[in-house]
Amino acid sequence: MAAAAGIAWAAAGGGAGAAALEADLRAAAALVAPSLEVVGAFVPAGEGPGGARAAAEALQARVSVALRTVGGAGSLLMCAAAPGGGVSVFEEDAPGAGLVEGRGPAEWSKVGAGAGFGDGAFCLRMDLFLVVPLLAGGAPAARRRAAANSVRDVVAELRSGDCRVLVDGGYVQRGALCGTSPEAPTMARLVVRACPPDSGGASSEGPAAGPSLAYEPLASGPAPCHVVRLEASVLGAVADSGQATGQQVLSMALAGLEAQLWEVARQLGDLEDAAAGRPHVFRALNFLPPGTPFPVTLVYDLGRGTDGDLRALERAHRDQRLEAHARLALGTERPAFKMSNALAFGEGEGDGTSGGKDGPRLANVHTSLPPSSVGGTVSLVQGDYMYYHYMQDRFDDNGWGCAYRSLQTICSWFRRQHYTSVPVPSHRAIQETLHKVGDKPAKFVGSRQWIGAIEISYVLDELLGVQSKVITVPSGAEIPTRARELARHFETQGTPIMIGGGVLAYTLLGVDFNELTGDCAFLILDPHYTGREDLGRIHAGSWVSWKQLGDKAAAGGDLFVRDAFYNFLCPQRPKEAA
Repeated sequence: MAAAAGIAWAAAGGGAGAAALEADLRAAAALVAPSLEVVGAFVPAGEGPGGARAAAEALQARVSVALRTVGGAGSLLMCAAAPGGGVSVFEEDAPGAGLVEGRGPAEWSKVGAGAGFGDGAFCLRMDLFLVVPLLAGGAPAARRRAAANSVRDVVAELRSGDCRVLVDGGYVQRGALCGTSPEAPTMARLVVRACPPDSGGASSEGPAAGPSLAYEPLASGPAPCHVVRLEASVLGAVADSGQATGQQVLSMALAGLEAQLWEVARQLGDLEDAAAGRPHVFRALNFLPPGTPFPVTLVYDLGRGTDGDLRALERAHRDQRLEAHARLALGTERPAFKMSNALAFGEGEGDGTSGGKDGPRLANVHTSLPPSSVGGTVSLVQGDYMYYHYMQDRFDDNGWGCAYRSLQTICSWFRRQHYTSVPVPSHRAIQETLHKVGDKPAKFVGSRQWIGAIEISYVLDELLGVQSKVITVPSGAEIPTRARELARHFETQGTPIMIGGGVLAYTLLGVDFNELTGDCAFLILDPHYTGREDLGRIHAGSWVSWKQLGDKAAAGGDLFVRDAFYNFLCPQRPKEAA
């Protein structure tokens, strides 16, 4: 199936040699599913008559051989993008053939459209354990060769006639690939010794001695090896699942598995530490970024564990994610390739729905509310969140945990927008974090003490790396004067706002501001609700509703106390989310 969308081939526009072009193309092609094929390249075109053809012919001279080496067996497309936005498509029907003007982008966009990732999709999951001998302190080139040799052996096994797919079981079984012992024999090098130059080829104690061969150990005892675990996940599709043969699926699956193995070899060759303890884990994850018509696969180095410190892992993968963003021409203001973005295929996604009171936790409970009576411009939270409130998670925080619940709602927003993989923190985790950063004493952990907006900002910074802006209002009576500023937050940041500082804590989800009358209403999500997860009951009790100054809170009493000060904690989206 031909891919109808583009992947940036970074070296194609520069002065790189053939080897660099081919290596870069392989890295770009490895992003896409094995059912997709790279069929051409794009290049900017010059202005004026003939500019598009000249650019396409220059591109053909540079990249045609590399494209066919990597796997483009049929017609290749050389596409020239004009400064005004138009694209001219030229075809190379055979190696060395001249370019002929081909179908336009609209026609090519239909190629492969019948082989979408629906009924014909498959996902192959398997674990591979590899033993890779990497001598401690060895040269980088030697490490890369050792990793490549180990992967080459595994690929040869996969391509042998012994490999089978258990379709109903959902995995590939090959005994020699699993459970390999991490023990390795002593590593040595072959040394050839010539006769001493002054001996004339003879020994005083016996006949002439020729050159000798000997093994010289490079390390005493077992050689240090990397035990590598690849959590492979190959996603592919066939045009018609009813017509596909097992061999077609197997061939496609093995092609994707090989690409992941070679990516492991590339990353492993750059490691400098010697093996110790648990296997070094690599995990393949599949993504479907918004606006991208095909899935993308990345192999992430998880180190010597599984998920470990999620924030540290996300920092370690940053350059890899940025490269994928650049190749797919995706902006970096929204995350696309964090571990939390990965496709889950119906498995438990850790989306926060568990832990509700007498039912699954509810999401986006404001969406079916009627509008406020203000009739102004409505600015709302952007994206999904989970409603956290009293008595959830089988935990009694009635009377003291409202700010904790507001923080959990905010954390759920950052998770569901895929800014982080860090779980929503429990009350104890929040308290431990505040003690860790030095804000609270040790006795605070396990207590029922309240927290406010400032403490929440510390937790967001420490756990998620999220910065916050605090809007301080001297009195509840003055809150309407900040309506424009709060509305601008929802328009530019879109995150839920925690309201603290008075008597009770709330979560703000939106503002309705009428420029003509100056009237305003605030969409309040109240964490003091103690009932079951029943949307009708939540709406009927005004636990999420539009409120104005002077209205009562759902739990009773004034929503905003006129002579109490308030802090509006406004979490900021990361400026670079990738």
